[in-house]
Amino acid sequence: LFCGTGSLGLEALSRGAGHCDFVDKSSSCTEALVSCLRDLNADGLFRVHCRDVIDFLSVAKTSSYDVVFIDPPFNTKLLNETCRSFSDKDLVLPGGMIYLEFSSSDRPDCISPRWEKFREKKSGSVKYCLYLNS
Repeated sequence: LFCGTGSLGLEALSRGAGHCDFVDKSSSCTEALVSCLRDLNADGLFRVHCRDVIDFLSVAKTSSYDVVFIDPPFNTKLLNETCRSFSDKDLVLPGGMIYLEFSSSDRPDCISPRWEKFREKKSGSVKYCLYLNS
């Protein structure tokens, strides 16, 4: 989510992910990503959605994802809005993982009680958290 260049999803596909949904509201980002994925002959392994992430999540199916990468623009309300949507709709399969990347000045306060913190790191002003969905 908030895929930008799609680097996290591309890495997942390169490591054997069977499918990846990329979501970003920037048409220039999504168009470049589609071109890159086609150049890599990844047809059938992806869907690129040029739309608002919260809007995308409003129609997403329950328990749909094994791994989710959430990397919203820093210092916005989008981190908590996105986490709340995931928690409310239960979009991650049991045993699935949720990766959050955010500014260390942000505080994710809408973490689902089903998400157990697995790892946490900080690099400069960026914080990374990995959760396991129980």
